[in-house]
Amino acid sequence: MEQIPADIQAAADAQLLYDFLRMPTSPPPTKADAILVLGSNDMRVAKRAAELHAAGLAPLVVFSGSRGNFTQDLEQTEAEWLADAARRDGLPDSAILLEPRATNPGENIRFCRELLRERWGDAVDSKTYIVVQKPFMLYRSFATFTKQWPGPSFAVASPAVANLADYVDASIGMPFDAVVSAMVGDTQRLRFYSEVKDFQAAIDVPDAVWAALGRLVGLGYTSHLCAR
Repeated sequence: MEQIPADIQAAADAQLLYDFLRMPTSPPPTKADAILVLGSNDMRVAKRAAELHAAGLAPLVVFSGSRGNFTQDLEQTEAEWLADAARRDGLPDSAILLEPRATNPGENIRFCRELLRERWGDAVDSKTYIVVQKPFMLYRSFATFTKQWPGPSFAVASPAVANLADYVDASIGMPFDAVVSAMVGDTQRLRFYSEVKDFQAAIDVPDAVWAALGRLVGLGYTSHLCAR
């Protein structure tokens, strides 16, 4: 059997991870009480939140995030940076809340809950939410919310980009190699953070996805794997 060239195999495996992680079978969001934008280095999540607000799906948008691996050089926190981007897409100041402390998805969820509790009291746990993140972090965001804030009804949403080749964009700091390494790390975390760290709800990852991850690790996409 002729061996598939490494670059073609890597592209196919990366698309497989992307297809799984972006939860394409997740139902579309419906009306909610608030949109939670989790910290990100992808400004397109801010645009998506602004679109959801403009469509009347929620009156309030919470931007959460301090700085992370990809945003250390920002002069602002991720929350401030994303909120500014959303303002440029038409989101009014009156709809914005900032949570600038969180440094990981678990803190994003917990700190958003704390902030909204100040506004809604105990009713915060009976409200409905839309969680917005970049496509390949949707499953991790879903699993984190499920574990860290059990009870409320919520949906997840991201920029609607079906093909990884259309999503990667070196001009905004999202080149192919960096995105693939991040996806490898996030896929690993679906198991590691549920079975070892107890940070996330358990997610059933198909064998084909694990096999693709193994091949990508073998090709050197390891910079975002977490240590055991």
